[in-house]
Amino acid sequence: MIYFWRQFLAALLSFALIFPLGSEAKAASAYPNTVTYDYDAFGNLIHSTGSTPNNYLYSGEQFDPDLNLYYNRARYLNVSTGRFWSMDSFDGDVQSPMSIHKYLYARCDPSNTVDPTGREGIADAMATVAIYVTGTTLSTILIGGVFGYDVSVAGGKIDAVLLSLRLDENYGGYVGGSGADIVYMRDTGKVFLAATYGEFGLNPLSLFKGHRGLAASWGVGVAFGLASANGLSGWAAQAIIPGSVAHLLPGAFCNSSGSWGALCKLAKSAKNVSWRDFVFGIGLSTSGASYIMGGVHANIFSSVVSYDSQFNSLDELGSYWRGVVDKGLDVARRSYFDTLQNLSSHADSYVADVFSLN
Repeated sequence: MIYFWRQFLAALLSFALIFPLGSEAKAASAYPNTVTYDYDAFGNLIHSTGSTPNNYLYSGEQFDPDLNLYYNRARYLNVSTGRFWSMDSFDGDVQSPMSIHKYLYARCDPSNTVDPTGREGIADAMATVAIYVTGTTLSTILIGGVFGYDVSVAGGKIDAVLLSLRLDENYGGYVGGSGADIVYMRDTGKVFLAATYGEFGLNPLSLFKGHRGLAASWGVGVAFGLASANGLSGWAAQAIIPGSVAHLLPGAFCNSSGSWGALCKLAKSAKNVSWRDFVFGIGLSTSGASYIMGGVHANIFSSVVSYDSQFNSLDELGSYWRGVVDKGLDVARRSYFDTLQNLSSHADSYVADVFSLN
């Protein structure tokens, strides 16, 4: 339990350290004999000490005494009204109604959020990212640990080669989709196919606009502990890890102190991962098999659960479809001859009518 909470707090702390609410409090504690300021939540000055000239005031932002406004890069802020001087260029998120307002400062929650860019409050967004990244990372560590155990029990023997194809929708911190899995069994030399009816899980990067939407992906790998292809059917859990941060995971597997640092780095790195990155996938099936694969995956750095149908060999599928085609041809052939027979009967009747009239 202690190990779990250390993992959870690591990501949250990493974001808290990167994005402090403001800088004036740190400056006051570091230099107790210089100027200090006290503000209300929206930045109205309540009390100050000292007389050293300084234009970097509320939340560490630059104050323009001529305009009586704060310069927040994209826009100027009027702390007396708690509103920006001009409209926000950020469209907002329909799942967060406060972000849609075009003039609000820090989503009207300046006690917990800052807006240094003048586009959107970032503390809430980063806290959300931290939670999703932490959940994904914890799932990755858990799945990876069980996978390692399964491989050791199997003696490292590779039973099959796996090709996974997916079409996923990524949005709001989640991912969902479907696809197909193709398995080549080494002992029989046969190829099997199954439909992935659906998969769903966490994808922290889809919190950002550039990582949302429908995308296709693929991966190739090997499976362990597989007596038959159906050892991969049913429910499965998979962790998808970007190659650019995969080297941080061994520390997480070795000991709790290593995982503490690894998780912090993962939380910081995840938001910079490109969709074009090579990824690794580690998966466990409830039917008893484990697998590892690599490829290009849309839902980078995520943890998902999926459900596969029963696997059928290509020979079985070939026989099935040959039967379907044969039945279709038989129906078409019968329909064709029935049509010819009907036309012939109508033609005979027409000729007989013609002769009878003559």
